[in-house]
Amino acid sequence: MACIIFSVVVFLLFILPWTAKFFLYPASIRKDLNHPIAANFFPTMPISLILFSLNLMKFPTMFFSKEVSLQLAWTFWLVGSIGIYIFGFVILTHIFRHKEIKIPHANFGWYIPPVSKLLIPIAGYELAGYFPARAELAITS
Repeated sequence: MACIIFSVVVFLLFILPWTAKFFLYPASIRKDLNHPIAANFFPTMPISLILFSLNLMKFPTMFFSKEVSLQLAWTFWLVGSIGIYIFGFVILTHIFRHKEIKIPHANFGWYIPPVSKLLIPIAGYELAGYFPARAELAITS
């Protein structure tokens, strides 16, 4: 329980500056998205949204009522899934087309965008049980 509370605090501390950077420093965002290493770490925030969604489903009454927690879990999963797909498409397309990326730039961060897509059905499958009307979207994403 203490780890989940700690992760929520860290999540809230990081999401504000991460989101603000998109609006306050767009040139810096473009620079980071063009960097062969830094760009791979952009999906980490959408990943954290999906992990937070899983925590809300595992402990639905820890912070809110069960209904509110499940709605938040759905919202976080949806936003996180969209973010993972967008960042994955942008970053992987850029990496494969970037002419200045050389072998020395290779690192394990390159696995983050494609592997992050594996989290989407994990939470989606569980959400499908809570929201049968949305099950097709949750399972096929």
